[in-house]
Amino acid sequence: MLTRDRVVPVPATVSTEGREPLLAIGSNACPAQLRRKGVRGPVFMVPTVLRNHLVVYAGHITSYGAIPATVVRWPEARCAVFVTWLTREQLTVVDGSENGNYDLVHLPTSAGSIPGFRALSGELRGSQGMPIRLAPVMADGPLLPEAMSQLQAMDTHRRQSA
Repeated sequence: MLTRDRVVPVPATVSTEGREPLLAIGSNACPAQLRRKGVRGPVFMVPTVLRNHLVVYAGHITSYGAIPATVVRWPEARCAVFVTWLTREQLTVVDGSENGNYDLVHLPTSAGSIPGFRALSGELRGSQGMPIRLAPVMADGPLLPEAMSQLQAMDTHRRQSA
């Protein structure tokens, strides 16, 4: 749970009543970024497994200069991600921070179908034409594409744009 700019274990007695689930990848899984976006109050974050999809770099750059995350369908893949449980106010803030760059889609997880954002710009692709996975996101499955750090992905984007 994110509270007072700290991540603490979610007490077993916490209820998600009155909250909406949102798959948290990229900046939406980062407590500091949620606060930067203007999300206030406790945020419940619960681990889950994204199924038949990978977390990859999007095909655009954010206003603050990073390459954001998105998801791409990848049969038999599994990724360790989080579900945030947000109040309607918090969800409105997060949705507004996406600047029209994403569609809200339902994605299969170990917790059921959870809404999450998919970039309209598509994916950043590597030299083999495959999407590039986010190195910090644990993933497994058959024939996974290359994983890169944010700096490596930015260098790839720069080379492709030159």
